[in-house]
Amino acid sequence: MHIYSDTALIFLKKVRAFSFDILKNEMGLPFQRKRLLFRGKHYPLDFVVFEHDKVLGEYDPHYFQIKINKQLIYKANDHHLKNIIRHEIAHYITHLIFGVNVLPHGKEFLSVCQRFNFSREISNASVEAYKL
Repeated sequence: MHIYSDTALIFLKKVRAFSFDILKNEMGLPFQRKRLLFRGKHYPLDFVVFEHDKVLGEYDPHYFQIKINKQLIYKANDHHLKNIIRHEIAHYITHLIFGVNVLPHGKEFLSVCQRFNFSREISNASVEAYKL
């Protein structure tokens, strides 16, 4: 279920700002408004807040959408939130390069993480790692 409230909207603004900064300054990828220019094409990227007991973030390739768990609004510091965003952006880029028929944390995903110098902390992100 997607969550919309004033608090969630403020949180999404922060998530977008972190995401755009990661894409532009860490990954060197041009992002304007709601579109990423990648390999000569513009791709959308949207963000929503959702509820789940065990999933902190999720990338939905059918909607070009990164979902961030509402628990992170109250429980995650900026360092952990940015790493979760990096992890989901790696899924996004994996989708753009390899399509949807790859394992979620397979060799293609790991190659994207390596390409952008994302640490094991980012590629292995899990609920247990953040103890929320």
